[in-house]
Amino acid sequence: MDKVQVLARLASSIAGTDRDAPLALRLCRACVDILGARGGAITLSPTGPERWTVSASDSVAAGLEDLEEVLGAGPGHQVAESGRAVVLRLADDVTDGLGEYVHQARRIAGPATLHALPMLPVPHTIGVVVVYHDDGVELGLDTDDRQFLADAVGAALLRDTDVVEGTDTSSWPDRAKVHQATGMVVAQLGVSTEDAMALLRAHAFADGSTLEELAGVVLARQFDFAHADDTPDAADHDENDENDENDENEGR
Repeated sequence: MDKVQVLARLASSIAGTDRDAPLALRLCRACVDILGARGGAITLSPTGPERWTVSASDSVAAGLEDLEEVLGAGPGHQVAESGRAVVLRLADDVTDGLGEYVHQARRIAGPATLHALPMLPVPHTIGVVVVYHDDGVELGLDTDDRQFLADAVGAALLRDTDVVEGTDTSSWPDRAKVHQATGMVVAQLGVSTEDAMALLRAHAFADGSTLEELAGVVLARQFDFAHADDTPDAADHDENDENDENDENEGR
């Protein structure tokens, strides 16, 4: 599965959830749905004093996050320290500082397997997505696509910047385009304005573009979120524009 398909599934899953639920919870449930897990949670700053579990899909996921906060150890802490995904089988005996966590987590979730993924929409880990599933059940998506999904969710959660890879240097007309594009996504998917903006952020991250560039593609009706599998991304649009301009110059 490529990035466009992963983002299409993310958009479809969010569109099918309760619009009154918080964005973080909808993103969490989307991860659980796409990966075929039993449940999951999203935590920001997982090892800092401001550690904040922004969403948990169920009481088991919430209990696992509470346990990690109390013990100061667990897969979320490992991911934050290493920047790499962690797989932890609760049926196994471990001795690398997680023995007590595994012992107590097994009481909460049973003999489950935990997958913890760093959210890396920027060069440092901003948080962790943890999902759990029954032993012997394979998660959906391959390793790279799982990581991309976590990164896209992290990008969707970013609220303090509108340009994923840098600072916001947009002008007012550019911002107006973003608002107009957000409205179009709302119309295409029937989601809230908050969800539409989150999806725009996730797609801009995936394309390596800015929100303003992606908004131009949406407003030009060259990208339809309702048919994201077969529409071009912002980078393709920019390249096509450049080729068209070169063709016109050669024609002169």
